[in-house]
Order: sequence, then C-alpha cells, then structure tokens
Amino acid sequence: MPLHTDEHPAMAAAGGVLKRSMSSREVLARAGKEIAKSVVVAKAAEVGARRLGITALASSTGAAAWLSGLLVARKFHSEYLDPVSSNQINRDPEYVMNCHLLIDTYDTIKAEDLLEVFDFYVKKFTRFRSRVVVRQFMWPYWEEMPQEVDLAQHIFTDNSEMNHEKLQDYISKSLTTGMNPLIPLWKVVHFTNFTFPDGKTGQTVFFKFHHCMGDGFSIARTLMTAVTDRPVEQKEEKKKLVERVHQPGQIGKALGAAAKLLTIKDDPASTVKANTLLKPLDNRRACWVTSRMPITELKKAAKSKGYTINDLILAALAAALRNYQLKKGEKVVDPLAAVWVALRPIAEAWEPQDMNRLQEPSNQTLGAVYVRLPVTGEYENRFDRVQAIVDEIGKLKGSPEPLLAQGFMKLFGLLPSRLTNGIWDALSNKVSIAVSNVPGPTEVNFSWAGVKPTNLTVMVPPVGTISTFCVIMSFNDRLTLALAMDGALFSKEDANIISKEFDDELCLLTTSMQGSRL
Repeated sequence: MPLHTDEHPAMAAAGGVLKRSMSSREVLARAGKEIAKSVVVAKAAEVGARRLGITALASSTGAAAWLSGLLVARKFHSEYLDPVSSNQINRDPEYVMNCHLLIDTYDTIKAEDLLEVFDFYVKKFTRFRSRVVVRQFMWPYWEEMPQEVDLAQHIFTDNSEMNHEKLQDYISKSLTTGMNPLIPLWKVVHFTNFTFPDGKTGQTVFFKFHHCMGDGFSIARTLMTAVTDRPVEQKEEKKKLVERVHQPGQIGKALGAAAKLLTIKDDPASTVKANTLLKPLDNRRACWVTSRMPITELKKAAKSKGYTINDLILAALAAALRNYQLKKGEKVVDPLAAVWVALRPIAEAWEPQDMNRLQEPSNQTLGAVYVRLPVTGEYENRFDRVQAIVDEIGKLKGSPEPLLAQGFMKLFGLLPSRLTNGIWDALSNKVSIAVSNVPGPTEVNFSWAGVKPTNLTVMVPPVGTISTFCVIMSFNDRLTLALAMDGALFSKEDANIISKEFDDELCLLTTSMQGSRL
C-alpha cells in the first residue's frame, strides 16, 4: 500500500451494496467517513461565509467542525498520531526532524545483546514496528509493518576508528539526513572502536529516531524498560503540572500567558539567529562538551544562594553567548529562548514500569516557556546573572504557559499543514534559541545491553529561524551540553567556542559562589 495517500484503509468504504454484515470496526469506519464528509461541508460553508464577509463566524464554524470531527474520529481510530506528533511529521517532508541519542560505555557491547534489546523494544512497543502514513489533508497514522521488522534494516555496526571530533562530523551530517519513511523511523549505529576525549577507549551506541515517535520523557521511559540491575524505589506521587495549574485563581494567569504567547515580538536577526528560515536539508552542526565541574559541586553552589541547578545552567549559557558575541565583534543581544519542559516530573521517566501495562511513547508531555536570557547586562558578580535568571523565571511560577504552548502545538497538528504553514513559520521566527534540560537518572548503577553506560548525550535539530537547539543532559555526576546549530550561521569553530565558554562559565560560576560563603 502506498505511504502517501488520502484515504485511511480503515475508512475505505466498499462500493455498492454490502454483501455481508458489517463488523463493529466497519461501522466505526463508516462513521469516521461521515465525519470527514461533515468537515468538508463545514469547510465549504466557511468559504461561503468568508465571501460574504462574515469572518468571525466563518473562522469559528470551520474550526469547531474540524476539531469536533477529529475528536470523534480519534475515538474510532486510536492509531492516529497524537496532535503534537502530527504537527512534527506534517511539517517534515524530508523526515529530518530526528532526535539523536549517544550512549557511551567503556565496556564492550556484544552484538547479540544489542540486537536482543531492540528486538525487545520492537515486540513491546508498536512505535518500533510501525511506519507513519502521511496524508495530504487527513491526519497521519501509525501502520504496523505487514512483515516482521528486519533488524538488519535498523541496526548497523561501524568498526572504523572513531573519536569525538569525527563523531561530531558524523552527527552533523545525520542532522540533515532523512529517515526512510517506508519502515519504522528509527536507526542504531554501534561504534565499536571509539576513543573518548580522556584518552580511554570504549564504544558508543548512536540511536536516531524521528521526534514524532515520542518526546524526551516518553522515550527515556521506553528505553529504561530494557535496563537491568537497578534498585526499585517507591516514591511519593507528586502532583502533575496539569493538576497544579488547574487550581483556583489560575484563569487570570491562563489569559495572561495566552496573551504573552500571541504577542511576543520577533527576535531580530543577530549573531545567534539567522534572518532566513532553516530548510530541512540545509547544513546543521553538532557539538557537545561534558562539564569538568561535578554536579555535586553545582548543587552545593546553588544551595548556598538558594538557587537551582537549572538557574546556574541558564546563567552559564547566557554568559557563554555573551562571550561568544563579544569575540565575534558583533552587537550583543538578549535572545529569547524557548525552554522546553516536561508536563510530568522527569524523575518518573526513569522509574520502572509495570511490564504488563507498558505505555507507548508519545509527545503528550511536551510544553514550553519563553525566557529572555540576560546576555547584554554587565554584572559585578557572576551570581548576579543567576539572580537575573531567577527573576525572569519567577514570573512563570505557577503559570499555565507550558500547557498553553502544548495546546498551540496540538492545534497546528489538528489542522492541515497547508492552512497553517505560514503561521507556523511566523511563530518560529519569534525565538532565537531552544533549550531543554533533561535530568538523567540519579541511580546510574544499572546495565543496558549488558554494559554500564558512562554518559548520555541528546541532540535535536533546530528548525525555522531557531538557529540553535541546546540540550543539557545530566548523568553520572556530570552535565553534557549538546548543541545542534544552523550550519550557515555557525562554523565548527563557533560551536566549539560556545561549548567551551559554557563549561568555563559553569566552573567559574560554581567556584565564585562557593567562595562567597567564606
């Protein structure tokens, strides 16, 4: 069956009179088709209303019909992608919006153990054995492969000599290399001959998957199902962000957050933001650095001033961007950052799942807040920049902004991309940089594919005029800053400068704050 089609097989009607009694599935399919017809009628009515100048009525009628139709149809067809995932795949005709995960180890991974782990994922999670069917007007859906998944099409071994710099070049090319849409959208490369920056030899596993498969929270939760040798702790359940924002007094905050999202001014082009849209196949650049400063020391420094580690990380990033702009001799600007957050406590992603009730990965836990990084300011002390971050984030405490941001992403996923591409491009022009801080598991004494991981690194390609996507991953008492950047705006030297400045600033910030206690 062709992948790009406008008709879902479950919604295809048999011509003429049905020669046998319809199953419940067919009844639902016909209902779905009728809903699709009603949507077409509603859209025609919308066009007529627009011609008569009844714009508000046209907009509300068309949107209501379309969204209500989808809500009903999704109940009939659970294989539809969730709205956020739909938005991601619909705007990616080249299949390049892929997340990249590196799993480092000093141990030797046996090929059979690696195959066993991903065979487990394929058997337990339909996302690993399903491809995506993208349609021109209707919603994309997951389709399980007609034959058993051939792991040889997804898992590869590379025995060539590899080091940090060569791997950065490899990932840079991968950031603009699309996935094969005829098979499930994931790939694994096992580098068996890797030399780490500290001179030690080992191996690394490169796992690449399309973002429509799931966000960081759900993919981490999925990968951990194959982990062994870890203690199981019972933790007190915390209120989810969704529960916290639906409390008395939040309506005013919701309106304020919505107004903010809709009225944010575009960030102008600068040293850290291109003036043209980044196209799917344009060059991107990958760079990452693992901090010299242990996380335990960062915690001590943050606690001494009543800050969080996240406050220190954003301050160090702001200082690194300032130093970079000064070295380039360009105007220093305060970039607007889209800071991605999980709508569930990230610690839950690392907890063991009930193997009889595994949850499929998805993009249901992805939200964002918008933070103006304090770059231009000259501060007497480094921790004054941290305080500026704290003051900025303080405005967001208890805000439903992450939920509203997710709501906007869902809305774009519910509507045909042809209707919303222009609006999406305009919205993407508002920010210069995207940031995601992913706290890793606190307990790292576990095995994956028969080995002990020593580090985790995550990269997500930038899109539109968001020229840099920063992912900060914590693991094994270290932070790793991974940068995926617009290759037309940043050279390899530029990427290395920013990553080194971040590490230096994090070290200086930590030591200066510790010294302030004496």
